[in-house]
Amino acid sequence: MKYVALNPEYVLKNDFGRVLIMTKDPLRTLEPVIESTIHPIHAMILSFFTGKTSFSDAVNEASIFLQTDKDIISSFCTKILENTQNIGVKIDSENILIFPRKTLVSSNSPISRTIYDYKKFNYNSLRIKTDRHYTPSRLTFMVTTKCYTDCIYCYANRKQPSSHLLPFERVKAIIKEARDLGVVSFDVIGGEFFKYPKWKQMLTVLFQHGYNPYISTKVPITKEDVKFLKKIGVKDIQVSLDTLIPKNIVSLIRVKETYVAKIKETINCLEEYGIDVQIHTILTSLNNSTEDMDSLLEFFSKKENIISWKIDYAASPIYEKRTNYEKVKIDRDSLKTISLYFEELKKHNLKFRIVSGNLDLNENPTPNDMTSESKKLYFTKKRPIFCSANFSSLFILPDGKVTICEELYWNETFIIGDLNNQTLLDVWNSSKAKDLYYIDKKRISCKSPCYSCSIFKECREEYGGVCWKEIIKVFGKDKWDYPDPRCPKAGIVNAKDYV
Repeated sequence: MKYVALNPEYVLKNDFGRVLIMTKDPLRTLEPVIESTIHPIHAMILSFFTGKTSFSDAVNEASIFLQTDKDIISSFCTKILENTQNIGVKIDSENILIFPRKTLVSSNSPISRTIYDYKKFNYNSLRIKTDRHYTPSRLTFMVTTKCYTDCIYCYANRKQPSSHLLPFERVKAIIKEARDLGVVSFDVIGGEFFKYPKWKQMLTVLFQHGYNPYISTKVPITKEDVKFLKKIGVKDIQVSLDTLIPKNIVSLIRVKETYVAKIKETINCLEEYGIDVQIHTILTSLNNSTEDMDSLLEFFSKKENIISWKIDYAASPIYEKRTNYEKVKIDRDSLKTISLYFEELKKHNLKFRIVSGNLDLNENPTPNDMTSESKKLYFTKKRPIFCSANFSSLFILPDGKVTICEELYWNETFIIGDLNNQTLLDVWNSSKAKDLYYIDKKRISCKSPCYSCSIFKECREEYGGVCWKEIIKVFGKDKWDYPDPRCPKAGIVNAKDYV
């Protein structure tokens, strides 16, 4: 018998009058990240595909509950079973609902996934419009600004206004509230996560509440700590590693040459205890050669626990001096060479997956590489990916202040609450949060091109929003209300801000 399930890559979230189908874990998924509104009836149907029943049995159960012809339900479900492309379902003249690739999947053995109570999707009112989530769906907690390394390409604002950390009793209460609110993912970052004094307690509480945080580190972890990670259920970890040529790694992240042996031993230890490793490499002017990449490949190829290797290039920071970025950013010729290197690697039968899509500037152009027509097309309709900041996600700072995006840090314009004395729901529903999302044009400077834009409201609320971080990076902190650099109204931006 073939077992059929709603793909474990996706979750269904109750959002009061509508249902959201969302990628469960954007940082780990093998599929394109998805977030779409679907009809509650569709959610009820999907709920019957538990992974422990056949296609026909699930269709039959849904038919009985909904008192609907089996053929109608079967026809719909067949279209989204192992579908290779997104499927659009038109429900009225204005709304097309999107079902992601492989919405339903099949297997010869039972499929493990979350079980949903279909009755909970039986709403008294209907709200299909794509809009800000009723409750937050994703949280990221920056637990500390302290680091183990001193990376020359670091974009972070390490100047925390105070040394105060959110009390751990509040942290525990917030994790519980997140679970009660239906927050889908709760991730943790630093600084360096393992420099947080209570990292063991925090991971324990997160796992107890059903969260599987994505952990990224540059720290050579001890064997005892690896044992602890294994014991509480950690199955994978990201190790950030840019080269294994000793003199280059010393210059890149300002460590001693012994770091190379220590980080290799960490990966060996993780392999011994069956913990998978995802590698993240940042390209700069100091590791822009195929020799640097070969140094990593030679080591990775001998490991059984490397599951992916993701490669990005250093981006221009907001808080560090631009002159520093000019010194370390990779040049376009080197980037092209490295991009071709990885494209060639993908043709080989490697044990791990290569993730290097954003290295191709033809596929991922900078604002100055985009044509006027492509900018216009991008900004005058609903965009493929919404900015999640204050739309579906929140970012918690070490002292408990809440901002909307990781790279905005303590910028007062974007601080929307304080978890020392507010709940998550209080912050999400605060006037500051809503006034920022449903922003009144009166708050926009008359010097900003956005002030006279005829589609201002649609752009901010319906088409996908703007990237506040990129705006500040290009125009400056005092011009946060200017257009997104990819908008045709932004004009030609400073080329030094991009590769």
